[in-house]
Amino acid sequence: MPIRCGTKAHLVHLDHPPSPTAQLKAMSLSLNTAAATRLPAELLQQIFFAQLGFVAARDAVKSFHRCVAEKACGPMCWITVSHVCAYWREVALRCPTLWSCIAVPSDPEWMAEMLRRSCALPLTVDAKLVDRPPNPGRERSLELMLMQLYRIRTLRITSVRPVSQRCAELLNGPAPVLRCLRVNGVLLKHGDALDDTSSSPAMLARDKAPNLEELSLGGDLRADSGVRIRGLCAETLTCLRICVHGRTGQACWPPVPELMQILATVPSLETLVFDRRVAGRAEPVDADAVMPQELPRLHTLSLSSHAAECATLLNLLGTPSLRVLCVWASSASRHLDTLAPAIAQKIRVLEPTIALEVAGFRKSPHEPLWLLGRVSNESNAANTVSTRSRLSFDITLHNLRDHGAAIVDLFPRLSLGEVETLGVEGDRIPEAAWIAMVENLDKAKALMLDGLYTPAHLPEILRVRPAPGLVDTDAATPVEAAESAICHLPNLREIWLNSACLSRETDYRAGQLGAWATRFCEVLRERAERGDGTGLRYMRLRQCTNISPALLEALRSVVLDKVESPYPEEEFLEADIVLPTGERYDPRGRETFDWDEYMPV
Repeated sequence: MPIRCGTKAHLVHLDHPPSPTAQLKAMSLSLNTAAATRLPAELLQQIFFAQLGFVAARDAVKSFHRCVAEKACGPMCWITVSHVCAYWREVALRCPTLWSCIAVPSDPEWMAEMLRRSCALPLTVDAKLVDRPPNPGRERSLELMLMQLYRIRTLRITSVRPVSQRCAELLNGPAPVLRCLRVNGVLLKHGDALDDTSSSPAMLARDKAPNLEELSLGGDLRADSGVRIRGLCAETLTCLRICVHGRTGQACWPPVPELMQILATVPSLETLVFDRRVAGRAEPVDADAVMPQELPRLHTLSLSSHAAECATLLNLLGTPSLRVLCVWASSASRHLDTLAPAIAQKIRVLEPTIALEVAGFRKSPHEPLWLLGRVSNESNAANTVSTRSRLSFDITLHNLRDHGAAIVDLFPRLSLGEVETLGVEGDRIPEAAWIAMVENLDKAKALMLDGLYTPAHLPEILRVRPAPGLVDTDAATPVEAAESAICHLPNLREIWLNSACLSRETDYRAGQLGAWATRFCEVLRERAERGDGTGLRYMRLRQCTNISPALLEALRSVVLDKVESPYPEEEFLEADIVLPTGERYDPRGRETFDWDEYMPV
């Protein structure tokens, strides 16, 4: 049904979402025209600056946006503010700031007009040279833009082919106000603006861009691509991103020795992103022949590459001020013996981890192992990570043959003694992996589990065991036995179970406790009766299956404060058994879910 805005001549149909221009016109017509024209020009300009398209145009990282109807907007969609009425157009044309964010058009005359309207202000330029076949008009517009390189503050170039010789020459000019340079794809022909002493393009040289703060190079960067970095602006460069996308067996720039040479020129670097996800084997590197580099101010390090290359870079980089570590590693099983200690060494430099998440124990063998650590100064009432938490590390290990073995190898090396919340997502988690995860978490207060079989080993993990040195447990005094007992997660107060199956089908139908539930409740009762603070105080069940009234009553008898379940007790036995995937449980498919292995009688 159409929505009436203004007169009959202006109808907005929900079936056909309006364009940005139509939307603004409808808004203008629905207002009192006299009142709209009385808005001060300064206020109207601030409204223009808040338009989503203009905000995205100024953003050096993200230019993709949606203004209307969930559709992706084209470049410079903000220009529609000058098409609403004569007064708005006059205000827009008299605002040079509004025209200082330019997407290089295919019309050179329009390019020249925008440069004129921007006056002498610093420019933010987005050039996408992706036309097939090449558009001569856009090349000419780029030339007009680069003729004013001296006032470009942010330059983003995306190109599928080398730029013209004239553009390559213009890129050699001085860029005194350049703060951010982002190049994606092919920029120069091999040999253009390149010699043994200069950078390529020459605008990267220290004397050409003395105020460069952010540099991003991405795309198919080959050894013969004509891109070289030498003599960077060491005093100003704080962010360096190199994202390489190549083909299998292709030597991609830069090799590790050259990358270390580049990093030697940027002691002020604060953020380093190196992404080389190229299929195939990593190029062999003689680490002893490469000089390690110290980056004293680096606080964010992100590496995505072959596991061997990640390990080499982690060992070669000194990062005493590191706050955030991200590692994406392929072929992790082959190089876990070198990668694990390298990761552990970097994590020990970080602030103490308060919250830890582990995921990857699913049925698919191709799923990576994922470790996420957070640092937070605040916790909510449930002792979970607050919205103000900060990422500390993000580790993703691909091509693992055995996730459990990787956990056993990696976790004892990590410094996780301050973890308060442990979240685990998965199904078939071996008991040895569980022990490796929890044996050093003496301060953990909350355990959050997600997965059908995730709680399978909880009774064995949480039970209190006598110390191996205590030979005669019957002759030991209660005090001696308590002091010598081994108890994982001694400060555990909460357990959150999500999408877990807590009973076998036969036990659920009979309204009885199964062997797993019996052992679990016995362990919780034993911890509660110790009187040393190891008893569980809170338990929450969310989207769990096969929760009988008997199980819920047993849990409430051993959990000190509260067991929270969203299901009414009277509906348990009558309700259908539905798995978290949405599928109904079929007793004929018992072997599919391995009930006997993970929830034994």
